[in-house]
Amino acid sequence: MEKEEIIAQIARHKNLAHLNFELKEVTHRYTDLLFTTLFDHKVDLKGNLAILGQFFSRLVDLACWEPDKSCREIWKDFEAGLPDLLGKLNLDARAIYKNDPAARSLEEVYLAYPGFYAIAIYRLSHELYRKGFPIVPRLMAEYAHIKTGVDINP
Repeated sequence: MEKEEIIAQIARHKNLAHLNFELKEVTHRYTDLLFTTLFDHKVDLKGNLAILGQFFSRLVDLACWEPDKSCREIWKDFEAGLPDLLGKLNLDARAIYKNDPAARSLEEVYLAYPGFYAIAIYRLSHELYRKGFPIVPRLMAEYAHIKTGVDINP
């Protein structure tokens, strides 16, 4: 079989018009930046929030497949809810620290506890899921699963 025929046959078998692995890569980078922005004391919050907005815009381009659905509007609402989500996550971290005799500091919980990371990404992805943003919350949860071994569906 000639190379051109192989290429033609492979192309005929590709039947998912929206399947673009860039979506997965951008979601991973977005998730990392979101977690760092919320917890790292030294980050430039204003700058990072602007970059997160750009990532979100790219995610909308890649994942908002229904033309009548306005996924772009979700970012402002999600961004406005971040302080409340961070407050809840800080309570989660304190609960872990208080109830795990092996925990030596809150910093240890934020930096080294895979369960905390999984809960954080769950809370963040669940909020996007609630707002109706397609597939990205599941990709965020899967990324947390890859990193931690903990799988919490948004």
